[in-house]
Order: sequence, then C-alpha cells, then structure tokens
Amino acid sequence: KELLMNSLRFIDLDTHTSSIRLELPFWETIDGLAGGKDHWQSWAKEQLKAKPKTCNMTSWLRQMSHNALVHKLYA
Repeated sequence: KELLMNSLRFIDLDTHTSSIRLELPFWETIDGLAGGKDHWQSWAKEQLKAKPKTCNMTSWLRQMSHNALVHKLYA
C-alpha cells in the first residue's frame, strides 16, 4: 500500500478557485489550527491576506502553519 505524501485541495478565492498541494503533516496542522477540516479554507484565506506577491500560496501556508504552531508551543 502506497503512503500518500501530499494532498491536493481546492480553495475558493474572491476571483477564482485555485489548488493547493501540501504534504499531509501541513494539512493536519492547518486543520488543527482551523478548528477542523471543514474550516481550513477560512484559516487559509485569512493567512493569504498578508502573503507577499513574491511568495507562492503553498510556501506561504507552510510558513504560516509552522509559525502558528511554534507560537502555540512556545508562547
């Protein structure tokens, strides 16, 4: 049985729908930070508001999920 290393999800942005492919540990972290898998889009959209134009969405969400988790652990 092959272990899935990443997963593709779709996010409804204001202007279009886009796809985000992240490794499963990042999705698990985002789902936890969002309060459940059903709420990940709201969390992601809030994080993407501050995304620099020079950074892609997946990289930004990885960084923001890591930062939020570290903040929760060490705050």
